[in-house]
Amino acid sequence: MAKPSEEAQEQFQRAHALMRNAQLAAHNDGDRFSEELAKSLTWFYGGSFSLAQGLRATYILLETVNRRLDALERGQKQF
Repeated sequence: MAKPSEEAQEQFQRAHALMRNAQLAAHNDGDRFSEELAKSLTWFYGGSFSLAQGLRATYILLETVNRRLDALERGQKQF
């Protein structure tokens, strides 16, 4: 099972593909409002995706710290 941040990244990628399609369709139809809306959603996607990447990096670092703390605790209990 994928971790929540990995699932979020996959969902953001799917949303991005749909937004790009909407942006291109609106541009081809000459629908300025829809085109600008699609552009704004594309920027929202970018920010959300970056946030998800940062959260994933934080989770990875936290897992490393927790493993090291567990190892230190096990080492101290041996004495």
